[in-house]
Amino acid sequence: MGRCPFMVLQLTMFNKKNLIYFIFFFLTTLLIYFLMQLFTQQKNIPTGGISPNTSPTISIPVSSSFSILEIVPREDISILRDVSQPIEVTFNENTSPQNFFYKTDPSTKLIIKQGKDAKSIFIYPELKWEDGVNQITILPETHSATGIALKNSVIYKILTGLPKQEIYPPGVDY
Repeated sequence: MGRCPFMVLQLTMFNKKNLIYFIFFFLTTLLIYFLMQLFTQQKNIPTGGISPNTSPTISIPVSSSFSILEIVPREDISILRDVSQPIEVTFNENTSPQNFFYKTDPSTKLIIKQGKDAKSIFIYPELKWEDGVNQITILPETHSATGIALKNSVIYKILTGLPKQEIYPPGVDY
């Protein structure tokens, strides 16, 4: 027995009609979902936290202080370091090179890069450290990713230079 062409047409129209209803209801549900998400989210307002018809919002930092946990190599000006010695500064919270402020004495151009993780910063001399004692002052403007600043400046000193080369090994007579 063959199928009646009228029944195939009716079945096809019925499926198309159901498909159109399904798409309409699916898109309507999706639209309602996104609108609900949009209206239930809190928004950060870049006008100092004050928007019309609302009270000011105050952002409370997760931690009450931002500090340096470790500087490597440790400060010891009795140890001569290489003139290209990198320095790693590790903080107790995430930070970035853009949040790191410093001054050097003697004046040295530095390259500041993100460390192994978001809590550390690497400091490299652009060319080399000056021979002798170099002082790096990490300024209180340095702040965490959440905006918490250092309370005080931190001073770090490093002795750099080229090692003295002896012409003859010690203990050998020539």
